[in-house]
Amino acid sequence: MERTEKIIAELVRVYETAVSTLRSDIAAFAADGTLPPPTRRENREWCYPELRVRYQGEETRPDLARAFGRLAHPGEFSTTITRPALFSPYLAEQLDLLQDDYRIEITVTRSAQEIPFPYVLDSGTGLGTIRPQDLARHFPATELAMIGDELADGVEVDGLDETIPLALFDALRTDFSLARLAHYTGTSVEHFQRFVLFTNYHRYVDEFVDWAGKQLGQNGYTLLSGAGGLLLDEPTENARERLSDTAWRRHQMPAYHLVAPGRDGISLSRPPAPMRMMSRRSIGSPAATRCSTQSKPLSLGERAQPGRPSTGTVPIRASSQFFDSRATPMRNPTMVARTMPRIDTSRVL
Repeated sequence: MERTEKIIAELVRVYETAVSTLRSDIAAFAADGTLPPPTRRENREWCYPELRVRYQGEETRPDLARAFGRLAHPGEFSTTITRPALFSPYLAEQLDLLQDDYRIEITVTRSAQEIPFPYVLDSGTGLGTIRPQDLARHFPATELAMIGDELADGVEVDGLDETIPLALFDALRTDFSLARLAHYTGTSVEHFQRFVLFTNYHRYVDEFVDWAGKQLGQNGYTLLSGAGGLLLDEPTENARERLSDTAWRRHQMPAYHLVAPGRDGISLSRPPAPMRMMSRRSIGSPAATRCSTQSKPLSLGERAQPGRPSTGTVPIRASSQFFDSRATPMRNPTMVARTMPRIDTSRVL
């Protein structure tokens, strides 16, 4: 346990140092046009931390019936990590399982994968007249070509180095998903709780907010967070009245979180109403046809829409089953690859 804590602490240190450096360089550029030192990229000072696991084949008591926390064969596994403090409970659980069942060596280093600047800036960051396009000339930007689900889809990926992917999604893909989550729901990802409810009816949102406002200060509930800036930390009667003062209508899936320690609270989200599918007769193409879209990929506070999903039938090379989040094992016990898994609302958030 102590060893796991040190590993996570090092992940946090490397990540927060990189984020702080990137923010400072952007602030200097916005203030007076100071360009970042060339050594930033040479020394990988803007990069995500990388978690490496070296396994030489010696095991202690592996649970082969488990679909996660497993190493299928010897080798060196790696993945980049984002927001290690947010995912620390999940990381600790997985690393403890591996260390209990296998004799492994775990190291943390700087990766070669740079953190895009939109992921370290919030909507309140003062950039003056600096445009996102100006920042993209000198700082890491969002590149959709570098973000994909090929490993999760079981598609062969060319150019893999000597290491084996340690997780299904790398840091870039995870940051992309976290940014989408905040964009669609209008709330901080840190406020999401383990128990999530969905409703299509706004009246249920009103009732939930009213009820949640009364629960504050009871049963461990400490905060009510909502789309558009709703934030209550004291018992409130008729809390729905506060909704009229927020900009919740700007978000497609406004969410509301009754926060409790250990993420044992409740989150409620209102998904958008499903759109009617157009027929071939109306639009001249099959209703199932999908198209790739982009939406301001360099815009601060917004992210690009995911493009056309990767498809294919060639399985990726064998790896392990580490960050599989209790999913059914892949047909070819291949690994779980490149950073965080899907958010498991029952265990992580």
